[in-house]
Amino acid sequence: MNYHQYYPVDIVNGPGTRCTLFVSGCVHECPGCYNKSTWRVNSGQPFTKAMEDQIITI
Repeated sequence: MNYHQYYPVDIVNGPGTRCTLFVSGCVHECPGCYNKSTWRVNSGQPFTKAMEDQIITI
């Protein structure tokens, strides 16, 4: 799995405070999408054990 961006604290992408991980390979291709670069499965960077550990420790 690849991902594009990780935000450990996010107040923009939904109500409340959360963490957000933008992954690669979206098949919805919504009109007006502002993250078209995430549509390709092989785009972004590999999701590593180090990134997993970073997310879990929050």
